[in-house]
Amino acid sequence: MNMVIENFWLICGLWVGIGNAVYFRVKLRKAIQSNKVTVQEVNHFTTTIIFGITIPCIVFWIVQVAGAKATTPIIFAWPEPYRTIATSIIIFVWFLALAWILFLGGARYLSKMCILANHQTNIWKHPIAFKIAIVFLVTAGTFSLIKSDDFFKEIEQKFNQQKGPTEPITSPR
Repeated sequence: MNMVIENFWLICGLWVGIGNAVYFRVKLRKAIQSNKVTVQEVNHFTTTIIFGITIPCIVFWIVQVAGAKATTPIIFAWPEPYRTIATSIIIFVWFLALAWILFLGGARYLSKMCILANHQTNIWKHPIAFKIAIVFLVTAGTFSLIKSDDFFKEIEQKFNQQKGPTEPITSPR
């Protein structure tokens, strides 16, 4: 079990990234045959899934194993500066996903692919579902960052270190 926990991010990237890409590639074959989508569109979609999910997970795994030497996939338990590096990556990925899904047509694109793949869960056939999901995920993630142990305490300490010692304010007499 330790091997699974220590390699969680690698397994996650392979399973979710490559697994979803294979799933959609297989499910979209009928849509290709009926000319509802091109092979190039499916290749682009599945490649994007692989890179968009697998690459950040592999980066987390490398940071966890090589840098932090952490035995847990829980980023908030990693030592500094690795926790900050991983948190920054997460925030960057959230920003990209939020912008793409809400403002750049990502929700419509994902729902189109779910429809063409004949995805069994009907909710994902509506773009609004992707918009609600990303807002929920980013909101939940933000709250987990806020609630994580010592998150704001560390920021405050870093700020105070940069600012230097403060003098007490005295009123003139």
